[in-house]
Amino acid sequence: MSRLITNLVGQKVVVQLEDDLGNSKWTIIDTDEEWLHLSQTNRKGSEINKYVHVDDVKSIQTIAPK
Repeated sequence: MSRLITNLVGQKVVVQLEDDLGNSKWTIIDTDEEWLHLSQTNRKGSEINKYVHVDDVKSIQTIAPK
């Protein structure tokens, strides 16, 4: 799974986590064998960074560019 995620670095995606009921739009900044570095900008314009263990990811859906 890690190789597939590496191909998504720099893309906007919807990430669903095992313990999270909602889906969030994130940009994958970086990844390694165990972790994803995700980033998004909230409504106030602040950047939010999140580090997620690969085992906690339930699904990743790509978002087509406009």
